[in-house]
Amino acid sequence: MRRNLLLFIGLNAAGATGCDFDTLAEAEDQLRRGPLREYEFALPVVQDTFVLGDVFDSLGVGIDTLPDGLLAVVPDTVSFALFIPVVIPTIVVDTVVTIAPLWQTVDSAMLNLGDFTDALASGTLNTALLALNFSNTADAPVELVNFQIGVVPVVGGSLDSLAGQPAFVTDGGGTPILIDLADPGDTVFALGRMQTGKVDSLPAASLVDVLIDRVLAGDTVALVVAGDIHVGDGTVVTVNAGDFLDLSVVPIVGIDLTLGVGGAAISLPTLLESGLDLDPEIAADLTNNVLDSVGLVLVVDNGVAFGLQVETAFVGDSVTGDVFTAPGAVLDTMLVSAAAVDAIGRATAATRDTTGLVLDNANVTQTFGSFVTIGVRIRLLPPVGGRGRIHDSDNIRIAATARVWLHVGGGQ
Repeated sequence: MRRNLLLFIGLNAAGATGCDFDTLAEAEDQLRRGPLREYEFALPVVQDTFVLGDVFDSLGVGIDTLPDGLLAVVPDTVSFALFIPVVIPTIVVDTVVTIAPLWQTVDSAMLNLGDFTDALASGTLNTALLALNFSNTADAPVELVNFQIGVVPVVGGSLDSLAGQPAFVTDGGGTPILIDLADPGDTVFALGRMQTGKVDSLPAASLVDVLIDRVLAGDTVALVVAGDIHVGDGTVVTVNAGDFLDLSVVPIVGIDLTLGVGGAAISLPTLLESGLDLDPEIAADLTNNVLDSVGLVLVVDNGVAFGLQVETAFVGDSVTGDVFTAPGAVLDTMLVSAAAVDAIGRATAATRDTTGLVLDNANVTQTFGSFVTIGVRIRLLPPVGGRGRIHDSDNIRIAATARVWLHVGGGQ
């Protein structure tokens, strides 16, 4: 490796000084006999554009795209079975039945927010939907009347109650946070005879935000639905005991957040990568006789509404635990500004930043062994105004160049 490196230096030096080297031996001999001098080389590493929709598709969470292109995290489905309380068989003309509240607990595993967990816990959610899917197995039309869904704490295995009713979580003014289940422009939700797969979606940012906050805080909570079922339309029909209404609810969590000045963390795993695995003699030769330092220069065109604070740490060994506090860890922080945004946090113009890091001789040697343990901590930084949205077409363009500083000559 050293001979190839010296040849590389020699060829560049020849271009700069007019010297001609016919063989590697001549190049090495000339460099050794010359005066001690320094060289700097720039080596292109990467130039690419990363589209956020493609990047997020590779993450270990469910990702969807809303009609306006906003990216969203899709947690697990919460299902309710609403059995129509009848005696076998029952002839129904037109009746209204009040059902007891139905509930399903929701935990962090069901939310499955992946790398966005900390950001969604610390930010305020501005866009979220409840995706609803209804089915009616009865040979009778059904309307859900005064049907609402909310979040209720679970205490001792039962719903928390207030005056005999579910104690729905409230907003800052003490008003219960409830979403009405109704057809657009109507006050009821209608299902025809034996109608299956009726789909609807309802705006529910405040409800989903409080659900996420409570679950991630470690509280035991449930999604609760309650209301009346209006069965029949005046026509004589038979309803059997096995007939039921099936309701599935999926919170769709839009990546549309208002963050405080401190931003929000993105959780990433520690990586164990292969090092250069150099022969100790070659490593010592490079360290003592040739290599001064290595740097990485990044030119970043950020077309995403959030800025980034990227902290890195690496140790030239296999490390368990927090690599950022490991003895001898090499630490660095890079900052990338947020894109310009409009009034609702959509990126409108990319912002360019030039940043990078320089590793001196001692730090570079951490990569010479068999393994390198790498830790990365990313913090989303808010744009002006605090609100940012991430759309599937948003992108980050990165041009990275490695710069190598070497010294040769002086009889080395």
